[in-house]
Amino acid sequence: MNRTSTARFFRLYGMILVLIVLVAALRILQPRALGMANVLNLARQISITALVSAGQTLVILAAQIDLSVGSVLGLAGVVAAGVLRDTDSAAMAVAAGLGVGAACGFANGIVVAKGKVASFIVTLATLGVANGVILLYTGARPIAVQNDDFMYLGEGKWLGVPVPIILAAIVYVALWFILSRTRFGRYNYAIGGNELATRLAGVPVDRYKIYIFMSAGALAGLTGIVLTARLGSGVPTLGIGFELYLSPRWSWGAQACLAAKAEFGAHWSEPRSPVSSPTA
Repeated sequence: MNRTSTARFFRLYGMILVLIVLVAALRILQPRALGMANVLNLARQISITALVSAGQTLVILAAQIDLSVGSVLGLAGVVAAGVLRDTDSAAMAVAAGLGVGAACGFANGIVVAKGKVASFIVTLATLGVANGVILLYTGARPIAVQNDDFMYLGEGKWLGVPVPIILAAIVYVALWFILSRTRFGRYNYAIGGNELATRLAGVPVDRYKIYIFMSAGALAGLTGIVLTARLGSGVPTLGIGFELYLSPRWSWGAQACLAAKAEFGAHWSEPRSPVSSPTA
């Protein structure tokens, strides 16, 4: 293995190797820490971050940023709790939460794509607007959740595995398929790699930017629903600071995207027609 191959290997799998070393050290120092109950509890905690990070992966791959994720998460959570309080329908509450998240993402995408405004500025504005709407909607008071079907999303188990873990696994399998097997995934990479070249290749860049932000918003909404179900309350401060919590992950993701940009750019520069890309 030459130096270039070694560097590429560690760039792609270095963090996984570090994680393996840390887990092995934990196993040696504290064997009980890796018991099944503790592992499931940790996985349930991580699943919340994993869900919202899945949507941000799409945004980062498109060379954008979404600072509104925490506020959108919180808004979706309190709206879901409010709809549940008024209708006692878990299905309507989930639909409302997902709809709010997707609508916020759509608003971000429209302004970024059509208004040509930097995503940093747009999503920062959305952050402030969403926080204000949360306080107006809730009156700065928590909304209690008392519906077993809804709370199952946060506290339930299926075959002994907490539901949030299952949801996160489903989302990531779907994300892998979308990014590696569909036109949407190819265009997502292409927009982040070289937006101008992608536009000249005939790809409707603006439309796909809107799709990307809507997907991220919907996943933030799903995260808010799961977190609200787990807490048993629609808390007005639910998502405050979430964007700061995710910032280190954004940095790592951006570095990985920049490292892979040249490799993907070479692949995309090969003569090919957009219609030959995998279909959604």
